[in-house]
Amino acid sequence: MSESAAPVVVTGATGQTGQTVRALLARHHVSVRPLSRTPAADEELFVVDPLTGAGLDPALDGAAAVYLMAPNLFAQEVEWVDHVLCAASRHGVGRVVYHSVMHPHCEAMPHHLRKATAEDHVRRSGLDWTILQPAAYHQNLLRHISAHHLEVPYDPTRTFTNVDLHDVAQVAVQALTSNDLSHATCELAGPERHTVHDLATTASHVLDRPITARQVPVPPHASPELRAMFAYYDRHGFSGHPGTVTQLLGRAPRTWAQALTDSPQKDTP
Repeated sequence: MSESAAPVVVTGATGQTGQTVRALLARHHVSVRPLSRTPAADEELFVVDPLTGAGLDPALDGAAAVYLMAPNLFAQEVEWVDHVLCAASRHGVGRVVYHSVMHPHCEAMPHHLRKATAEDHVRRSGLDWTILQPAAYHQNLLRHISAHHLEVPYDPTRTFTNVDLHDVAQVAVQALTSNDLSHATCELAGPERHTVHDLATTASHVLDRPITARQVPVPPHASPELRAMFAYYDRHGFSGHPGTVTQLLGRAPRTWAQALTDSPQKDTP
């Protein structure tokens, strides 16, 4: 892939997903224009207000595509998506890739329903669009490993098909830089259907120390929407099918063991 003259805009550029997508775009020699809600001292960012859309016009002017994410559990996500879609239309942006969530129509999780509404707005925008619906990341669960426990605030006997963030980023780059996924909605689940107990057993083998799964209380500062998500996980888990990732990447999605092997946890005694 040759150096792209027109940049790809990445919203939420300082978060873990944004940083990973940016890094992979750069490795493909694609010019990246990062957007964030807050300025960073160590890099140049286009600062945009997601409540009003202020700052979007200079950020999207001359852009080839935009990777559209909302802040986590953002109550005004639909309005933010509309701001970006309108600015993209004004500036002739060729493609919008919207970062949604697996199972967006789940009524038990209000922040999922917002993404379902935002998906509808993306599809009716008149723009060339792709919608990605990732499962929960392996990388999110890595943060819940302590010395000898994998701690989650929901039933560890429920099943999940967590996906690797790097696989999601690879699909995102494909959608942003080619027409292969034009008008596609892609559920992105990982290759393994495991309980948290299973994941702890795998972690024990990979990290070479005993790891057991245990349920801990929901943090007292958790928002009502986060509590609703944990309650859903507690009853149902969160599972999808890995077929889409396999088809798009031409290989099986990365496993939990691979994520563990590549993580700083591997070197933690």
